[in-house]
Amino acid sequence: MSVIFRNFSWLASFGSIQTPPGRSVSRIPRLLFFISFFLALPAMALDKSPDVQSMPTQRIHMSLLQDITMLPGNRLVAVGERGHIAYSDDNGQSWHQAAVPTKQMMNAVFFASEKEGWAVGYDGLILHSLDAGETWAIQLDGLAFSKLRASYKKMDLNTEISRLSKKVENLESAIGRASDDGEDVEELEMDLEDAQVALEDAEFELDLMQRMYERNGNTANPLMDVYFVDGKQGYAVGAFNTFLVTEDGGKNWSASGEILDNPEGMHLNAIAGSGDTLVIAGEAGLLLRSTDRGASWEQIESPDYGSFFGLYLAEDTSLLQVVGLRGAMFQSEDLGDSWEKIPEGLHKNMNAIYHGRGDLVLAAGNDGAWFRSLDGGQSFE
Repeated sequence: MSVIFRNFSWLASFGSIQTPPGRSVSRIPRLLFFISFFLALPAMALDKSPDVQSMPTQRIHMSLLQDITMLPGNRLVAVGERGHIAYSDDNGQSWHQAAVPTKQMMNAVFFASEKEGWAVGYDGLILHSLDAGETWAIQLDGLAFSKLRASYKKMDLNTEISRLSKKVENLESAIGRASDDGEDVEELEMDLEDAQVALEDAEFELDLMQRMYERNGNTANPLMDVYFVDGKQGYAVGAFNTFLVTEDGGKNWSASGEILDNPEGMHLNAIAGSGDTLVIAGEAGLLLRSTDRGASWEQIESPDYGSFFGLYLAEDTSLLQVVGLRGAMFQSEDLGDSWEKIPEGLHKNMNAIYHGRGDLVLAAGNDGAWFRSLDGGQSFE
């Protein structure tokens, strides 16, 4: 069961909370059941066309809202179901609906400055705002992007199949000639077997892509979180090892999942950064760390095998905290080299951890689970 915030007026009770620019106040569960081109599950998008205006409502504060952030000027911006994005300038006492060109679920929002921000959601959709969240435009159509990537992948596979077919043909001819001449063909036969296996693999992958497309149509993996180092360099993470990178403020995005140490393609649920350090938290205890602004990544030894849904990375220390499945809450004071379990008594899925002013820390989870710490997260009540 997901945590659902029916009204954000609860923020007013934490009037002393100060949020660093772009930091998330709350993060809702990241478990989704969607399909990539390589998995045989039906797509579950609400509307396959992203370019549809979000439905106006007078009850925006009653929508299921997935994420919220505070801008430098203290404006709150929240994103959620049916493309609903809301903003408040009075600490959540009243909300206004933003103009949004989609009805897709939006999962996360991040602002790199007082005016410029990004939101990500279902079907690989990325939205962009230049006016503090009042209006949004589609920056990346995930469906079109995914379709283009699939067409390139199909061309690559067809080229590889053609190359391997020719190689198999040449090796068979070479073996025939060598046999006629009484030469040893053992090495040639081993090469032929390797080429045949590679050819079968490529043909299988191409056939799987085609069958999945016929069954599900054009699909794109959901994006679960977004983070920008500055107004230019940014990252979006999502299901099945989806990792998108931009170097120009989102004008161009590239799929870079292959640089992550995630061979099983686990879901990537959250990303945070501080300086040159980036950390990704994901499915089955997956934790990835970069110390060079995302140029290279390594797996961190995880303190738990359950999925992580939220994380916090301190801006000026080596403090790293992660929360997740069945009440998992851990912290590291050396960026993940060693871990200490944070005690808790509810054992509910924990989805977000937020640092306020001083030593105040809040953690939120399923079924209304809330924890508060007054000692920087050393203990919760």
